[in-house]
Amino acid sequence: NQRHKALKLNSKFFFFGSLFHFSSPKKEKVNKEHTISKVLSDKLKRKVRDGYATRKAAFTLAEVFSPFYLSPRRVAFTLAEVLITLGIIGVVAAMTMPILLTKTQESTATARLKKFYSIMNQAVKMAELDYGACGYWDYDVVRISTDGSDDENQESMLESADSAKNFLNKYVVPYVKGEFTDDFLWSTGSVSFQTSGIKLSDGSAMYAKAGSCIDILFDVNGSNRPNEKGIDQFIFLFCNDEKNYYFKNRCFFPYYDPKFTSNKPRSYHLEKCRENPYYCTGLLFYDNWEFKDDYPYKL
Repeated sequence: NQRHKALKLNSKFFFFGSLFHFSSPKKEKVNKEHTISKVLSDKLKRKVRDGYATRKAAFTLAEVFSPFYLSPRRVAFTLAEVLITLGIIGVVAAMTMPILLTKTQESTATARLKKFYSIMNQAVKMAELDYGACGYWDYDVVRISTDGSDDENQESMLESADSAKNFLNKYVVPYVKGEFTDDFLWSTGSVSFQTSGIKLSDGSAMYAKAGSCIDILFDVNGSNRPNEKGIDQFIFLFCNDEKNYYFKNRCFFPYYDPKFTSNKPRSYHLEKCRENPYYCTGLLFYDNWEFKDDYPYKL
């Protein structure tokens, strides 16, 4: 029995000893592999410091200027990269947004000028069916001085407002869809006075005053700013045959220089537009209502 017990005890020691024997080399092997990896890593670091510094620097620069690049070691962006990206986007937006905004405003103005010119020509044709040729309509014109210094001039302004209102109500309002208004403040030199007009459905508006002809001011954005001639306000004319120097047999046309003839080059219209924004309507008419790159005024 004692021998049997001793043999049994030795078997237990042998079993646990075998486990310890087989597990120890594995642990030692793992430690050796870790040591070898650490040595190789240190050697690689020394090579990077000694011989591959330029490549490493370039790689780092690429990471800085390409925030969307993620190396296998990275899982997120740094704060510096996010700020740099936002800064670049901001600079690009600041450079491009004014250009895009200007182009959008020019496109809108072009579309509304073409639409207005078409609507008015159609209105003239319909009015001629009721009142005869437009060259013989009632043009009750009034000459307004721009000094604004005497009572006689004040009386002329009131006459101009009344004449323009009567002309619109008779020859234009029945044939143009819009809302009639008589509270527009028309400025002529140092003189300003209220006159009548029509607010159109697209946000634009037209206003009238009686001068040597019936002057029509078309504002592409209604009462919105800047309300300046040649930028968002453009002048047209209703004239009878005696006052119409060029557009014969047509009583509605863009404001133009009385010396204008068909053989004038575009440079002539461009120069007149630079001298006086009233003449810019003639330049735009010449350019099919498009705002060319050399247009003198920026929208």
